[in-house]
Amino acid sequence: MLFGTFFLAGIPVNLYAQKDSVKVGLVLSGGGAKGMAHLGVLKVLEEEHIRPCCLSGTSIGAIVGAYYAAGYSSDQILEIFRRTDFDELMLDHLPRRFLPLYLKQAGRNEFFYFPLDMHHMTLRLPDGLSHSQLFYNQLFEDLYAIQYVRHFDSLPLRVRFVATDLVRGRQVVFRGGSIPRAVVASSAIPSIVSPLQIDGKLLSDGGIVNNYPLEPLRKMGANVVIGSDVQGTLLKASEIQSIADILDQIMSIHMYADMPLKRMKTDIYLRPPVTNFNVTDFSQIDTLYRLGYEEADRHRSFFRRYASYEKQALHSPPPHPDSLYFRDIRIEGISDPREKELILWRTGFETGRKIGFRDFINGINYLYGTDDYDQIHYWIIPGDTLVMSLVNDTVRYKFKTAVHYSPLYHLELLAGVTGKRIITGHDILDVELILGPSFRYNLNYLIDNGYHMGFGLHSSWHHWQRNVAFGLMFPEVENPSFKQMDLHTYTWTNRLFFQGIASTNVNFHIGFEHRKNIMNTGIFSGEKPGLKYYFDRTDNYGAFISFFYDDLNDYYFPEYGIRLTADYHHFFASNNTYDKPNPFHTASFHITASRLHNRHLSSSYSFTAHLVTRDSISPSSYTYVGGIAAFEHSGVLQSFYSRPFMDLRTPSYIYIKPQLQYRFRKNHFFRAGLQFLMYEYFEIPHEKRFSRYEWAYNFYGQYGFRSYFGPIFATFAWEPVTKKWNMGLELGFGF
Repeated sequence: MLFGTFFLAGIPVNLYAQKDSVKVGLVLSGGGAKGMAHLGVLKVLEEEHIRPCCLSGTSIGAIVGAYYAAGYSSDQILEIFRRTDFDELMLDHLPRRFLPLYLKQAGRNEFFYFPLDMHHMTLRLPDGLSHSQLFYNQLFEDLYAIQYVRHFDSLPLRVRFVATDLVRGRQVVFRGGSIPRAVVASSAIPSIVSPLQIDGKLLSDGGIVNNYPLEPLRKMGANVVIGSDVQGTLLKASEIQSIADILDQIMSIHMYADMPLKRMKTDIYLRPPVTNFNVTDFSQIDTLYRLGYEEADRHRSFFRRYASYEKQALHSPPPHPDSLYFRDIRIEGISDPREKELILWRTGFETGRKIGFRDFINGINYLYGTDDYDQIHYWIIPGDTLVMSLVNDTVRYKFKTAVHYSPLYHLELLAGVTGKRIITGHDILDVELILGPSFRYNLNYLIDNGYHMGFGLHSSWHHWQRNVAFGLMFPEVENPSFKQMDLHTYTWTNRLFFQGIASTNVNFHIGFEHRKNIMNTGIFSGEKPGLKYYFDRTDNYGAFISFFYDDLNDYYFPEYGIRLTADYHHFFASNNTYDKPNPFHTASFHITASRLHNRHLSSSYSFTAHLVTRDSISPSSYTYVGGIAAFEHSGVLQSFYSRPFMDLRTPSYIYIKPQLQYRFRKNHFFRAGLQFLMYEYFEIPHEKRFSRYEWAYNFYGQYGFRSYFGPIFATFAWEPVTKKWNMGLELGFGF
């Protein structure tokens, strides 16, 4: 046997004489997005007909290594990564259609949430921005052929993946089991991905303790090691300028301390020049790939020494099946039989029945969308047995906040608390206080029993103030001395209801409600400014039924899907101070349907109908039309862009809005459309209604931007008939 050490540009290469004894191992380091350079290295190895016998990887190295072990070529992996939205994966941005209806309202799932310790009344930062559930789903789909392997040594390319045990401070090497689970644990970037609970251990990114896992290769028998290192370097003194820099340097000192020794033990050490790239910037995939390719290309002469030994053709992995069949379903981590029953109902999984592969992944997403579980890991073992390993969400209470500006409410701050498992194992409490020029609150409590009948209560107080035309409230007065009045509107709503759920996107409520309406102004107080003139001060009691369907892909910028709401209210008792009490009914119907025509262009159609059946109308029974707002219809308000808020009032109306939406860049939208309104007109209030309808329409253009702090809208509208125009700006999530 011939032993020698040759050096090229300071890189050692060990050659072993016996050709049949050469075993090439490949180590892929961690480095986040910089790991795209690994693919360039793999491409050169493929061109030189080198197929390693074993591979070890950490973090992004584990991700690339898992795909390579499944049989994907470097070109195929590159194409998969090109079409992957890593921002969505890193943030675990679950598509909206998988969320329960109570989270879909006004984009409430996108508020800022912080864990809340109710015992000490303190807030703490979350342990991560994501739980990597969507990433797990993608790995299960792409790596289905090897999604579960009892022993990784049984694979054509033997692999090892490294994670960090945060409690014991040591590395954990995965040698068998669920490959998606091992990869997700190895790549759980601290502060971005929450630590994972696996087999009684709390695991995080393997790079914390071993970002260049050379040792597992030697234990697998590799005597020639090729290493691709995309790690960073220690910062220079001039680069350490903040606390974040110091913390990063402290972390790096430990990570890179043993690299000189590991580099010496690596036979062919590749160091693509990617130090200056950001670990979370996946927009430079092709550039990073090229740098990795160029670095490996400089060492072809060394690779060729092993080409004749490790020739092995790459075979693309078989695609996942169109459907799955389970003889048994095991749910680990859950002991309550009723909860297991709910899990199977939410996912749609059954034994002895086929389920489409896409329906299977959707079922997992529906379950994750409940926000009841931090982890939903799953794999299929021999015997057609599905194993689901669930970890309950340990954070029972969360503090939420958001900021919003609109021409109606001006600048407001939302502060709220959500809680789970307050009384039962499946209840949800949500309290919101809205602080600004007009105080508001929302309180919701729901016992969610899945397909069994649920129970809930709702209470809200809404107040808004607006300078309106005197003629809005007194159309019969000619040439009034007052042109404007300061109108205050208060609505206090309380409901008790039963809830039925047909699916995540469909439910209905039936129950009783109390609604108190107050409308007043101080304009007539004269020398006594503390006095108020009341237009309405009414308590109404009744029953209602509501139906909801919502599978729009986005609340503010929908591109496909349908949202439908319908409700009927029968008020059978009232202390109406406006005129004699009498029963009355209200009915509303709203639908928004959106369709995606291509990657950038979508269209939507909105239709709203509102009807009040009452001979005489109190002011609180009207809908007040006008204003630029993200909502179509909210309470007694109906948006109409070309008019100011509360420009006209009507008891019954039909509203139609066709719209085109063009996404010209990611998160940037332009809209153009038409608003049409046919409304019931009145001349003298308090008298018996008569049928007379008028109409109005406008054209509008709108720019929208989806920001991390909520949507931003800038709108301009023009009404041809009246020559009126209006423009406005709205910022943040609505509430």
